[in-house]
Amino acid sequence: MKLGIIDYPTGKIGEGKAGVEETFEKLSRAKVDIYTPFFFERNKPYWELIEPVMKQARKRGIAVHASVECFCRWEHVGDAPERNYQLGTPELIPERLKQLPEKESWRCPSWPENQDEVLRLIKRLANDYDFDGINLDFIRFCNSEILRRSPCVCAACRKARLQYLGKEVLTHDEILMPAFRAEMNGNEYLTFKSEKMYKEIQYRNKVITGVVRKARKLLKKDQALTVDGRANYFRDAIFEGQDWAEWAKEGLVDMVRAMSYSTSFEYFSKAYVDEHVKIMGNNRARLCEIIGKGSSAGKLSTAEMIRQIEYALAAGVETIYIFAMGSLEESDIDALSEIKR
Repeated sequence: MKLGIIDYPTGKIGEGKAGVEETFEKLSRAKVDIYTPFFFERNKPYWELIEPVMKQARKRGIAVHASVECFCRWEHVGDAPERNYQLGTPELIPERLKQLPEKESWRCPSWPENQDEVLRLIKRLANDYDFDGINLDFIRFCNSEILRRSPCVCAACRKARLQYLGKEVLTHDEILMPAFRAEMNGNEYLTFKSEKMYKEIQYRNKVITGVVRKARKLLKKDQALTVDGRANYFRDAIFEGQDWAEWAKEGLVDMVRAMSYSTSFEYFSKAYVDEHVKIMGNNRARLCEIIGKGSSAGKLSTAEMIRQIEYALAAGVETIYIFAMGSLEESDIDALSEIKR
């Protein structure tokens, strides 16, 4: 078993060297193998954190994979708002979702300029620093719940759509099956018409796979490329252009970190782990499950966290990540250390 931890260390700036040392003291006690920090807050860089982090990591034998939020949360989003996701039919978006695009500052991957910004950052991290790997977060079109109701209508998407559909904008009737709604896990989901959406989904996957392919070429030979994958492969990942199973099969990525956040053991085990193992097949060694100790899905107790880890290991998953460092308590550190023995 390999154990990884995801962290947002930007809050440790004010604590200086002591804050970083305290983090790595906990990582060592938990017997962590891989540390994945975000050195950015809304992609505002905190370059000064890198040196003390790498010094502690090398001292303690912990690998570091720097994480990049690719098409989301850019600090300078106001510089080019036209390159953000553009909502086409706001009247069809539930109230709980309407603020997401603006709140998360979604950058549309259709824009070559947005792709270039991501690739420039990856190149700098890969070439200028001694990271063991680079992780790609938000490497996708955002977000399936909204895209199902309203595909992006920014200028770049309109231009692309003319090439593969012969029209700039899809109507709602062309996207959704009329009067059909499905209930799943307490949420409402809509089904879509495959005739038109096939080309839309194919285009998204072509764009995102192209970015991943370019990112792979920017890394040094000994650096790993990992991606944070949507846990529901068929409902979310493919729809958003994130075909992580194919990336693993082709060898574009060294590890798929499935974001399997759930407080329900039944859902985690059956809908996530079991499905991921089947989907990955012979590429199972490239599969990692991220367990949400404290995530958007809620919080797990120490016992619940360990139960999920043990299930994933028994299913053949060899690498486990915990999200996130800030949610770990002393009992969690002790339990992780014990399971690593």
